[in-house]
Amino acid sequence: MTHRISHLLTATALTGLAVFLGVLQALVPASSAHSLSGAGHGPGYLSSDGWWLGTYRLDDGAQGFCLNAGKTSPTGYALEYVDGDTLGWFSPEQAARLAYISRTWAGTDDRRTAAAGQIATWMVSGLNGHSPESYAARAGADAGAVLALAHSMAEESARLATIAVRAEAVVEL
Repeated sequence: MTHRISHLLTATALTGLAVFLGVLQALVPASSAHSLSGAGHGPGYLSSDGWWLGTYRLDDGAQGFCLNAGKTSPTGYALEYVDGDTLGWFSPEQAARLAYISRTWAGTDDRRTAAAGQIATWMVSGLNGHSPESYAARAGADAGAVLALAHSMAEESARLATIAVRAEAVVEL
């Protein structure tokens, strides 16, 4: 008898939870996709010949790194968030490393960290025929420190980035 009551209470609790989540989903409006624009530079360095090395700010307040070395700056252009898997640009391992670098260092307010994160990003995504040293030179007197940090970031991303996702949840009633 106790066993049946326990099952009944569990079923009732789960049904109540499902109804609550359904009502909550109906009340909270779904977010809609919207266009962004590159709002400007974040922390970093502007070289004497006009090249930027660091993060870019989006108009929603986020900061990010450029994935394509040597391409036009995203500042002032319309942008959209996309699922990186749909682009087909990177292997799963590269995508995991790029996500790790971005999650870990793109939000920084430190210009050395931002510049190093940008170089580490290009070390994974492609340097477009240049060396990390040539990009680090944009940091002027800080080039050596920026380059050393970029190598450290790239190595850390190779060790710690993962393509496996696992989540666990415990529900106690």
